[in-house]
Amino acid sequence: MRLPSSTHTLRPWRIHELTRDFRLEDVWALPTPGGPGDFPRLVHGFAADDPSQGLPPAARALWLIRERLGALFGWDGPETGLGFREPAVRDRLPADLRESPGPDFDTLPFMSLYLLDDEWAAEAANRTMHGVLHLGWVPDGTGGYRGQMAVLVKPNGLIGTGYMAAIRPFRHLIIYPALLRHIERNWHERADERIPSGAAAWRRRQATSMQANAEEIQMQQFRDAIESRDLDGLVALFTDDVVFRSPVVHAPYQGRAQVEALLRAVAQVLEDFHYVRQIGSSDAADHALVFRARVGDRTVEGCDFIHVNGEGLIDELYVMFRPLSGLTALAEAMKRQLALPESTAAS
Repeated sequence: MRLPSSTHTLRPWRIHELTRDFRLEDVWALPTPGGPGDFPRLVHGFAADDPSQGLPPAARALWLIRERLGALFGWDGPETGLGFREPAVRDRLPADLRESPGPDFDTLPFMSLYLLDDEWAAEAANRTMHGVLHLGWVPDGTGGYRGQMAVLVKPNGLIGTGYMAAIRPFRHLIIYPALLRHIERNWHERADERIPSGAAAWRRRQATSMQANAEEIQMQQFRDAIESRDLDGLVALFTDDVVFRSPVVHAPYQGRAQVEALLRAVAQVLEDFHYVRQIGSSDAADHALVFRARVGDRTVEGCDFIHVNGEGLIDELYVMFRPLSGLTALAEAMKRQLALPESTAAS
């Protein structure tokens, strides 16, 4: 299933600091259900696979056509690869990521960049583009995990831009659906396959790490509930005595019932609400989510500051808002929505 770009950009992954000059082309949910320690199996399966051998005829034909065109026009020669047309991403890896290389690829022309507890990145280049493949291991919302794949590209000039535009419909309609079915089939067929001993040890460390990251799961559920206006799902993430500090009213709202009533009113006032950035460590108790929205004809920005308690529930939420004209418009709209007295809205 193809996913919104925000499912990649809002996660605090290390790949963001390395690919600011790349364009996010696609994000896909991978049909690879598993537990917190199964990411190494996905990574090593990807690196060892030759997906061209498992594709149906239509997708296989497109794959072969691309190979023939590359040979005919010299798109894939050694002089077009990493480090020739422009610097490789691996050349700008920080020291800590250089110490965490991923597995080598058996057949695909990619080179691993780094491998961490919940993400793996690799890069490839040819005459048409410089690309980065990113795999993540994310909560699936049901207590389990699954893979998530992102493709980032930097087209090489007009040829690359035209090429990427020309193949986009074929990728979305033929190649990627067939590739996802191939990945799903291999995932189930290799369920009991052993992974390298080094990866097995890392797998055990990862299980411990990801179990400890309940806060990251909570933040994803919080973002999803807010952006989809699932108020019932949102309220379920709060403690009974949750505290909400409003940018409009001085006194805090306390208790799930009060906060729920307020947020339902906010949902009627703020339009086009979406998060643009998450600040802070994924395994910390405190998080900051930067958002944009509209109040009437005014574009506003703000930040939700969230604290998660030891049980993984949100016990404090307070909001900052800008500009002042937008805050004033919000206060007036909230006063009408909640039928607040004039003195309360101004206090």
